Amino acid sequence: MVQVQRLFALEEVPQEADNSSIEPDSCWPSAGKVEFIDATLRYRPTTDLVLKSLSFEVEPGTKIGIVGRTGAGKSTICLSLSRIVELCAGRIEIDGVDISKVSIEKVREKVTVISQDPTLFKGSIRNNMDPFN
Repeated sequence: MVQVQRLFALEEVPQEADNSSIEPDSCWPSAGKVEFIDATLRYRPTTDLVLKSLSFEVEPGTKIGIVGRTGAGKSTICLSLSRIVELCAGRIEIDGVDISKVSIEKVREKVTVISQDPTLFKGSIRNNMDPFN
């Protein structure tokens, strides 16, 4: 019965929002410019802000490293890029397209975040990095 209760509890979990209102070109993203514009995020409506008006640009072809103390928001930046956690204000643009207006599936298909945990699945390294070619 515990398993049945867990299944019913899963029905109560809020679903991810799909605010897709634009369909970017099939070649999107073509350059790879990432821009955070006053990005503000909290994990739940009742918790404190984790990102507070964060703004920065990453030019196409640039490699960056994000460093900071524990709790500074490094992982949260990655979670917001793949829309696992949605912004409560501001926006994130990739090649000038606001990712909150693109379907979650399309964003997650086009954005790869390499975890700091060394996990590989069966197959080649290429397949692990880019499973959709």
